[in-house]
Amino acid sequence: MTSTQQLCGSLAAIALFSTGCNRIDATIDREKVREEAGVAAARADDTIADGWLTTKIQAQFFADEDIRARDIIVTAKDGVVLLEGTVPTQAARERAIAIAQEATGVTQVVDRLQVQAKSDVRRTPRK
Repeated sequence: MTSTQQLCGSLAAIALFSTGCNRIDATIDREKVREEAGVAAARADDTIADGWLTTKIQAQFFADEDIRARDIIVTAKDGVVLLEGTVPTQAARERAIAIAQEATGVTQVVDRLQVQAKSDVRRTPRK
């Protein structure tokens, strides 16, 4: 056997060995990727659920004549709904809280609404 044949044989053996090692690493990487994908999918589901809850509540506010929906900011995180902004009357505030509490998936409503009648709103004069 010549030295060239020995060199080619050694290179072939190294190539086969390193390919086998890469396959093991690829399997580990695939498992890690699957696990990370599952975590990301769960987060995406939570984000979609929170977004859907927010949209559902805001839509109900727009359908209600006593609530100025554009003046209320609704955010949701893990079933906890935060209401911020202004409402024209105490009755509108109570109605907004009730609408949020009645929505499916809501576990808690945090009320940061302020009662502010239209006449109390300061307007900047036009120039």
